[in-house]
Amino acid sequence: MKSTRRVTSALLAALLLTGTAACSEGGPDPADSSPQMTADAAETPEAAAETEEEGDAAYIDSLPEADYLGADFGIYTSNNINSWTLPTTLNHADEETGEVVNDALFARDRWLEDRYNVNPDFTVDGTTPAGSMAAPLEKNILAGDSSYHLILQDVACVAKPLTLDGCAYPLNLVDGIRLDEDYWMPELNGELRFGENLYLCASAISPRFYGSVYLYLFNRDLAGDLGMMPALYDLVREGGWTLDRQYEMAAEALADLDGDGSFGSEDRYGLCWEVLTPEAVVLGCGYHLVKNVDGALSFMIDEEGLVDVLLAMGENFHKDYAFQDSGRTKLNVNAILNGGQFLFLNTCTFNLAEYRDFAFDYGILPMPKKDEAQPAYISYAQPWVVVSPVIPVTVAGDALSMTGTLTDAMAAYGYDYLRPAVFENVIQMKGTRDEQSAGIVDSLFDNVTFELATIYGFGSFYSSFTNAFENNQAENLMSVWAKVRKGAEKELDRISAAYDETAEKLKGN
Repeated sequence: MKSTRRVTSALLAALLLTGTAACSEGGPDPADSSPQMTADAAETPEAAAETEEEGDAAYIDSLPEADYLGADFGIYTSNNINSWTLPTTLNHADEETGEVVNDALFARDRWLEDRYNVNPDFTVDGTTPAGSMAAPLEKNILAGDSSYHLILQDVACVAKPLTLDGCAYPLNLVDGIRLDEDYWMPELNGELRFGENLYLCASAISPRFYGSVYLYLFNRDLAGDLGMMPALYDLVREGGWTLDRQYEMAAEALADLDGDGSFGSEDRYGLCWEVLTPEAVVLGCGYHLVKNVDGALSFMIDEEGLVDVLLAMGENFHKDYAFQDSGRTKLNVNAILNGGQFLFLNTCTFNLAEYRDFAFDYGILPMPKKDEAQPAYISYAQPWVVVSPVIPVTVAGDALSMTGTLTDAMAAYGYDYLRPAVFENVIQMKGTRDEQSAGIVDSLFDNVTFELATIYGFGSFYSSFTNAFENNQAENLMSVWAKVRKGAEKELDRISAAYDETAEKLKGN
């Protein structure tokens, strides 16, 4: 797992020890796409460069020179995820607005124009839901349409089907994309390889990577009332924030506030979890449902240590102190969350904007470790947010070489300038209310990982996994696995073979 912005242990410890709260009361409606910062606060590329940690490289300075004589560079993307338009969802900016991420994107495109003598020609789809984008794109590609040199869309809904159906190059076969460079996060993306080929890839080419990581938001006011402050931050700093401690503290927070002898929407809970929480916990404990070793994939579900984690999750996630944020619960989830009637809430950095209006102070914690012997905290990046660059197979010859060079340049620029813009000005400054949490948010990106089962499903394997937790049947996971194993392994082999076949067809294109 590769660091995308590493904070030193000493710096993190100092931040966690700081007692000063940096409050930012109120905030915009999450669906409001209006500028959130004044022009005076926006960073130019030059100012953003000054925020880089000492010793960080300016990757754009090492890029090769090229002149494309004013050629069009067609890019298909979007600026929203479903109904959300936020700094963490943007991929293109038509003009400067004073919002720091928007202006960094605008500056990137002007930089491309100037450095490469090229015309970035964006199609920004503001109406098609992500789940409906892949089919028309695939139809056009298979019909030979070469309008788009590059597609910037999410891994799960768009990049996966396009690559799996033979509509896109493996990125390692595209000249000009230097996948070994740190701005492509090679260690992290190694977890997405099939054999020698990399079809899906995370990078700083889009701000969305920094909105994709799972964490725990916690009610600081309640934690203080329960005597857990500053113990929670001490646990994180000392490496003792574990799954067992989370369960213990969540149980302590449970309270029948209305005194009616049962637990309903008027009471207080320890843990609110959601549909992606089970895999976020599994990966946080150092496991995968499907592991990838040098491009070779295998199922991990029956590994002894993982089974122990899964059984404990199945038991604890359905105790009185816990509930799932879904239509399955009869609880008024919004009332519980807005009323501060919870201790822990599992969410991802993309959703932090939802919680700016909480009337109570909240803090941030990483996903817990399995135990204190685990060397580091590990974060799960969910594939419905992460953007993967997709290069259609209709791009060929000189156009393909140009696309590779420009895609590589966008990733390098993104690491140098988009990364600090979205990370330091949006996720930290706008999504957290205390300096200890700011340090933790920083450290979340030291160890990020993916889960291939979430992306590919592998037959009914992934749906069986999620259904077991949603229906409180985790104790039956092994018997369910025995039933679906043959089909899951067959689907894994089919996907691997499809990718290998595409790569063989495209070699030397």
